[in-house]
Amino acid sequence: MIILNTTMMERNTMIISIRDFVFVILFLSSCNDPNRQSGSIHGLMAQRERMVYICTGPMSQCYHSDQDCYGLQRCSKTIEAISLTEAIKDGRRPCKYCH
Repeated sequence: MIILNTTMMERNTMIISIRDFVFVILFLSSCNDPNRQSGSIHGLMAQRERMVYICTGPMSQCYHSDQDCYGLQRCSKTIEAISLTEAIKDGRRPCKYCH
């Protein structure tokens, strides 16, 4: 065990097992590794990127966080889910109702 604090009151909360300590160090050091594969934390984060909703109509300019947003009620075409990154690349702005 590694004791991080010397007072008796805080020893119980500040003791970390070596296993947990090593896990944290390895996790933190691997987060910045540029050679990690797509199964890495960064790959998982990219897969779980925030999805937003857009109207595919010709006058649509916004993206929405909620599929049932008031701003999507008058959509003339279909409502699609796309990534936030893609919506921004398409020049869309956040909806004034749900953002």
